Amino acid sequence: ALLICGTIAGAYPMVIGKMFATQAVTPVPPRYFAMAKWFNDQKSPGAILELPVSPYAFDAFKWGYVGAGLDPNLIRRPIIMRLFDFSSPLTETLDNGFQYFKSRIGTDNVANLLGLYGIRYIINDPTIDPGYFSASLSSDALSSAPPGTRLAKTFGSISVYEIDSQKVNAPFYTAPTVYGSNVPLDLSTIAGLCGVGGSCESSA
Repeated sequence: ALLICGTIAGAYPMVIGKMFATQAVTPVPPRYFAMAKWFNDQKSPGAILELPVSPYAFDAFKWGYVGAGLDPNLIRRPIIMRLFDFSSPLTETLDNGFQYFKSRIGTDNVANLLGLYGIRYIINDPTIDPGYFSASLSSDALSSAPPGTRLAKTFGSISVYEIDSQKVNAPFYTAPTVYGSNVPLDLSTIAGLCGVGGSCESSA
C-alpha cells in the first residue's frame, strides 16, 4: 500500500501538468525561429553578441521564458552570452564589458572591439529582462546602430546589427599590427587603441 501511495504521490505533478516550472515550458514566439533561419542562411563567418547581457547564466525574457540556451539551440554559430562564461574566460570578459558598454567601452568603440574578436553580429533583444532576478541589476542595450555597424534585419522587437566587414577579423589571420603592454589590457584600453588605428582588423 505504501509503495502504491508513493508512486501516486510521485506521479501527481505529471498528472496535473506541473512536472516542470512554467517558465521552462513557455511557448517561444515565432520571431526567434525566423531569426534563427535567417542567421543559419548567412554565409559570412562570425560570432554573435547578445544584448542586453544577462547578469546571470540564465536569460529571463519578459514574455515568460527563464532558462539557458534559447538562441544557441536555434542558431548555428558561436554566441557570446553568460551561459558560456564558465568555460571561456574571454567570453566572461566580453560579457562583463558589454553589460555596461556605454560607460566601460563607449558606443563609438563597439564595432572596432567586436571586430577584433571576430564578432560580426549583435542581437539586441529588448524583451531580455536583466532585472528579473533582482531589481538592482541592469544591462545596457542599443537604441540604434553604433558607428561601424548597420541594421541588418528586424524580427518583431529584435534588432540585428551587422558590423562592417572591413572591421571583422577572420577566424585565422596574420597580425601586421601588434599592440604590446607589460600590464594586462582591459577592454576599455583595447577599444581605445583600436580607435586610434580606426579599426582592430588584423591586429593582435
